[in-house]
Amino acid sequence: MLGHGCCGCMSAAFCPFCLCAFLLWAGTLSVEHAQGLQVMSTGPQTVVEAEGDSVTVGCIYTLSPTDTGELDIEWSAVSPDTTKKDQMLLSFSGGTTYLHGDQAQAKGLSFAAQDPSMGDASLSIARLSSAHAATYQCKVKKSPGVDTRKVSLVVMVKPSVPKCWVEGGELVGEAVSLHCNAATGSTPLTYRWRRGGAEPVPAAAVQNSVTGELKISIHSQAFAGIYMCEVNNAVGAERCRINLKANKRPQAARPTAPPVSCCCCCWFPPSSSITAGMQLLLQPLTCDGLASRCRSADTSAPAAATGYVHQRVGRVLMSSVMKRSKSSWTNNTAQSILLTHDSGSAVSAPNRAAMMVGTSVGSLLFFFIMLLFLALCYWKLSSRRRYEKEFSNDISVDWSPAQHQLEFGQ
Repeated sequence: MLGHGCCGCMSAAFCPFCLCAFLLWAGTLSVEHAQGLQVMSTGPQTVVEAEGDSVTVGCIYTLSPTDTGELDIEWSAVSPDTTKKDQMLLSFSGGTTYLHGDQAQAKGLSFAAQDPSMGDASLSIARLSSAHAATYQCKVKKSPGVDTRKVSLVVMVKPSVPKCWVEGGELVGEAVSLHCNAATGSTPLTYRWRRGGAEPVPAAAVQNSVTGELKISIHSQAFAGIYMCEVNNAVGAERCRINLKANKRPQAARPTAPPVSCCCCCWFPPSSSITAGMQLLLQPLTCDGLASRCRSADTSAPAAATGYVHQRVGRVLMSSVMKRSKSSWTNNTAQSILLTHDSGSAVSAPNRAAMMVGTSVGSLLFFFIMLLFLALCYWKLSSRRRYEKEFSNDISVDWSPAQHQLEFGQ
């Protein structure tokens, strides 16, 4: 009966129209089931953000007419340990929003949409911190439909403003290194040097993107200029600048004859006495290690030079000396001259004899004065004793026994 009515014929062996109707009905059921509650995969599965910034983790969903149950939305942090439960953070049920779990991790969490029941269950996190780094799961349920989505959130620290400095003397011809370093920032940090701002560094300079060093083996004027270092990671970048100079190596001073500060000289004849104001005939000589002998220092020099004594202190004279500089003799005043002569003694023999005679005369004079002083003391002492003796004799003569009886009543 059904086959006859459906196909419009008496035979039910085959009915193309009935087959088409059946397939259309089955397809409708399949489409309705396929178009049930779905969470759309919008945005990347891993989100990298900087500490202190805000972020929105997407969770867009669609409902089916067959989903007739109560809408329930949950955000939770997936536990790395599969044996432990996930931690519920935020939920929406019966038109009300609820906060759950750890206070530090749940801080700043909210639904991005004012009404999550309208198809947007995205999670908003304000002022990210390291505690917010986790894998988040969005679960939307409306019976009989249910769907989930997971997103990993990585929180990184932006690099701080780096410090740029130069190591080396910035001298032409020497090695010099530019250094760049950021005190804080999540790794990996990448350093890059540029010249001026956009130009690449010279090919001869070698830079290390990990340590931030730019090394120049042989510095030259071509390397001088402004250099910029940029440090970056996945969430930020900072820069610093430095001016690299190319200083010329200081010119070495031309060698000049050093001034005479202590030299050995000979005077002729050796018997001459040394007094202030006298004229000496000086030979260009030098001393050995003990300054006890004179020997020629410059065989090409003239035979002698003239010097005048200003002051003598022991064996050292303050004098003006005519000394040779290159091809001419120049006057150098107030130089110290250590006196020696050809025999190697400090002063001449007559001078030594005079010193010995003076010492002897002085000693004799001192001895004579001491004798005179002792004689004077002896004379004074003898005179005093003689006076005391004469005085005692006078008293004995003047005081007779007769006078004694008269005075005391016989």
